[in-house]
Amino acid sequence: MEDAFQKFQAAKQALANYKRSHQISDLPDEIGAQRSIVWNLILEKGKASAIQQTDQFPVYDQLISQHQAELQRLTALSDECEALQYNITRAESYYEFLVDKETEAKLKENEVLRGGFIQVVEPAYPPREPVSPSTQRYSPLEAY
Repeated sequence: MEDAFQKFQAAKQALANYKRSHQISDLPDEIGAQRSIVWNLILEKGKASAIQQTDQFPVYDQLISQHQAELQRLTALSDECEALQYNITRAESYYEFLVDKETEAKLKENEVLRGGFIQVVEPAYPPREPVSPSTQRYSPLEAY
């Protein structure tokens, strides 16, 4: 379970490092903000055109171009950012699954021990070496 927790923490750290290296915080919000800026600049350019202030066009064109470039940069980061977020979600789900199973096992153990039917004499330990796969196992279907 500790390994699952470490993988969860590593996935979160990978996303944090990615965001830091690309200077982003909340990518969907930043993409939305850039889209909004571009649309507002286009509208402002349209207003300038309506009142015949064509001398402002180069400024608007330059600003629109800069923000469209930033929008493209942020959009290009989306796939990798989503993959990193998916890794976090998957690692967190697996960790939570293991925590739930551990809790369930402890509850069952306590229930059995309270019943007084079983007494643990010595704790169980995992095998020191792998069990041979060639060991024959009993199958109920083989009896027929």
